Amino acid sequence: VLPGYMVPAQLVSIDTMPRTASGKVDRKGLPAPDCVRATPRAFAARPPNPLEEMLCAIWADVLNREGVTSTDNFFELGGHSLNATRVMLRLREALQVEVPLRMLFEHPTVEGLARYVASQTGAVAPAGLPIVTVPRTGCVPVSFAQQRLWFVHEYEAGAATYNCPIVLEISGGLDRAALGRALDEIVGRHEILRTCFPPVDGVPMQVIKPRTALPLVVIDAQDGELALIMAEEFARPFDLKNGPVIRASLIRMSEHRHRLLLAMHHIVWDGWSVGVLCDELVELYAAFSRGRSPKLADLPIQYADFAAWQHSGEQDHARDADLGYWRRLLRGCQTSVRLPFDRARPQQSSHAGASVTARLPEE
Repeated sequence: VLPGYMVPAQLVSIDTMPRTASGKVDRKGLPAPDCVRATPRAFAARPPNPLEEMLCAIWADVLNREGVTSTDNFFELGGHSLNATRVMLRLREALQVEVPLRMLFEHPTVEGLARYVASQTGAVAPAGLPIVTVPRTGCVPVSFAQQRLWFVHEYEAGAATYNCPIVLEISGGLDRAALGRALDEIVGRHEILRTCFPPVDGVPMQVIKPRTALPLVVIDAQDGELALIMAEEFARPFDLKNGPVIRASLIRMSEHRHRLLLAMHHIVWDGWSVGVLCDELVELYAAFSRGRSPKLADLPIQYADFAAWQHSGEQDHARDADLGYWRRLLRGCQTSVRLPFDRARPQQSSHAGASVTARLPEE
């Protein structure tokens, strides 16, 4: 019996071990294993039940892996917290139940999570109301994550702590007009990228601005100047009260070498957004540069709809239960922290950004 981390990933049958001249095992002489998974369904002790089959299919789709089995570990297959959230959303849609995200960390195998869900029949909370589109009249409440980020932004006045930089390296002939149109369309599609956060009675709210062009600043630079330009651009703070919350710069290093710098505040951007932006930017640029219509599906909901859903009465019970826990835990504690908003905080370094290489078709 071996612990999970010692179970071989591949089993290869050979007649004899290759040896070196000194009689030791010649590791370099061992045959390379093929790409067949080490735990095919034929090796399973029992066939998966319908719930396990469903989870295997969800994991395979989310992780882009084939042949997921009941004994596979989600995180050993490359899963991370963002993918875990997607799994739980898919599980919610399929079973109409709420399973806490931590359960995937406590039961990381398909059979383990399926066993937990099955054992909680009748105890797992039913799924709440779906997220629906809300009217855009007046101000929209911010989400709880946005409220936290807005608070820190006000506390660290003038800081760039939560600036999120993205650098796209573009090789080949560049259609600047098509790139500008693609960026404008992305900002137009996603309301959150044209939202500002003014306080109303001391509470931040979302104000969605009309569609408008995103200014694209073009800078000519050499390789040695690139680091300084990027550092200066990404260190500039955002004005969350008035916006904008996104900036774009195009560094032209030669006729066929460009860097697109995108800076956003974390209040409108997260790690999952990188893939969404890159996919849409490639599709929109290809469409506009070739004179065809983009193939992007309409967005059924926006982030403002999610924020409104978080504040809906359907979520009050769970939120009150969480608050009750912390109130009981902290009962009797003395508060001794002051949070002065009127004094400037020293500037912080921005978060490390993502670097993506994109090769655009030459026209």
